[in-house]
Amino acid sequence: MIFLLTTVVLAYGSASAATLYRTDYAKFSGHVVDNESGKPVPRAAIYIAETESDFFKPPRKYKDEVPDYDSDASNRVFSREAANRYLFLMADDNGEFTTVWRHDAIYGVLSDKQELKTIAFVVAAQGYSERICSYKTTVENKVFVTSDEPHKLSDNPLPPIEIEKGSVRTLAPSPIFASLLRTRYPKAPTGAARDLYLKAENAFAKKKYEESIRFYKESLKITPDQPLALLMLIDAYYVSGEIEKTIEMGERYVELYPEIGFAHKIIADAAFNKGDMILNKKHLVKAMQLDLEFRHTYFDLCRLDGRYTRTPEGWLRPLAIWK
Repeated sequence: MIFLLTTVVLAYGSASAATLYRTDYAKFSGHVVDNESGKPVPRAAIYIAETESDFFKPPRKYKDEVPDYDSDASNRVFSREAANRYLFLMADDNGEFTTVWRHDAIYGVLSDKQELKTIAFVVAAQGYSERICSYKTTVENKVFVTSDEPHKLSDNPLPPIEIEKGSVRTLAPSPIFASLLRTRYPKAPTGAARDLYLKAENAFAKKKYEESIRFYKESLKITPDQPLALLMLIDAYYVSGEIEKTIEMGERYVELYPEIGFAHKIIADAAFNKGDMILNKKHLVKAMQLDLEFRHTYFDLCRLDGRYTRTPEGWLRPLAIWK
């Protein structure tokens, strides 16, 4: 899928009234620690929403999932009783996580737009209580994508999320399933570079990998380091069996574009084929946090380390989100 940042006007109620929608993206990084010792809590289960009440609301569709001709979209699917969809992921072995949050700014012509004000968490781990922790964004006016280049997201570090041992509470947010989410890909190249990119994609689909690599490279001569063409070139190297080159180019890619989960998945697969399970796990965790939609990321991670399947009683297990 491609990131799109759009401003669309949909009429509703009457011809004189309108609601505007803009999709923003923000990147959040944080870590989960023990309340008493301050030590990291590995593999903590995390739900993310915008407010505490959003955990228990029905999900709202995003603007780019609603046809423009749907005249009553603002009332029916952007109801204030619904909430921006929330993510479920897990912290790594050091209690750290990074993820990209998608937000629909909804506002009327005569009113202020509803920018992201807070981000909220439900965090739990084996032996700990489940509780909601709310934080305001810590980098004001710098966390949103303001162009069609989502790989330029600003990092937004959060204060430590502290959880307490012992007490047990029943707090199970309504589950969200991977089928309701969208894989985040960068935009495709334009102009002459796009023509070559499409030739490469066509060759890749026909399993003519050497030919696809040649066209991806020609496209990248016109637009060096173009994020989607470069990503697909790395994927072509992987499926053609050039494992070392895949890892080398993949590591450079995630330095340039660290928010693209698919790049981490390619590196993880290449590392698995090389037999480097440490590198494999590192990038599987990153791919899982950035792109929940990658079904096999969770499967591969849970086969590698079964501790990633251990969630508190009553919580949705990671592998259940695709049922």
